[in-house]
Amino acid sequence: MIVRDEEQDIEQALQAVQGLVDEIIIVDTGSYDRTVEIAKLYTDKVFSYKWNNSFSDARNFSLQKATKDWILVLDADEMISKEDHTIIRELIKKKEYDAYSLVQVSYTNDQKLLGFTLIPRRTPEAKDFVGFISCNIIRLFRNNKGIKFANPVHESVDASISDKTKIQRTAIPIHHYQFEKGERVHRAKQLQYLKIYEDKLDEFENKAKVYRDMGIIHYNFKQDYPKAIHYFKKSLLLNPNNIKTYMGLAVTYIKNKQLEEAHTIIQEAEKLQPYNPDVQKLKQYLKRVRELLNTRAS
Repeated sequence: MIVRDEEQDIEQALQAVQGLVDEIIIVDTGSYDRTVEIAKLYTDKVFSYKWNNSFSDARNFSLQKATKDWILVLDADEMISKEDHTIIRELIKKKEYDAYSLVQVSYTNDQKLLGFTLIPRRTPEAKDFVGFISCNIIRLFRNNKGIKFANPVHESVDASISDKTKIQRTAIPIHHYQFEKGERVHRAKQLQYLKIYEDKLDEFENKAKVYRDMGIIHYNFKQDYPKAIHYFKKSLLLNPNNIKTYMGLAVTYIKNKQLEEAHTIIQEAEKLQPYNPDVQKLKQYLKRVRELLNTRAS
């Protein structure tokens, strides 16, 4: 775990892995609050690291300190449910896989966020949130010196695992509470990511993902729809098969009142994944927007 000023959340995260992990490694990148003090209640492996605007560098420093066979990576504002401990223990017994992807479930009440989904049933982990956004992310992998993080922001180990058949997707959720910190903190973090993207673009391996993320940030946090459209289109030029990019571009076109362009992109998305429920929802959304605008015009 790499941390900075996480006194609000870190204890919840550390308590949640009690009985699951054999060692806890904390890398602090310059906290001014009680983060380090709280961490030392749970582990004596707390290290300082000079921040250099690269999350992957800090992550790889933490990997160097690991001594056990498997590594579970969490952030301070995340947690693993106790009910999933047994499943994880069983997974690491298998010899055929080197890494597992989990589902990062980021709870939120902001229904404007791309990918927002209403919570189908109430759970203790959802707290008072009404919905979430989610993504698959490799966070459980062997302590193999060849497996390491890349990319200064939204760092991942995917590229370092050459044999993709050694990666197994799971439905295990990582409960993520970044939105508990408030809109101001979350927005500041996303704008920090955007600055790193802009400054270190050449260091990223998957530029299609970078451009999509830049589009999302311009859409969600700057409401700069023309610039968001620009980056979504750049992403599609590099990877025309990512349904999330089509969705992001279509929603941004709608917000920018470019409804014909949105219709065209939704058609392209439907060709790519004709039975995707999110594409169908977006079609209905565009239809409602058109009807609303026609009503106002009449």
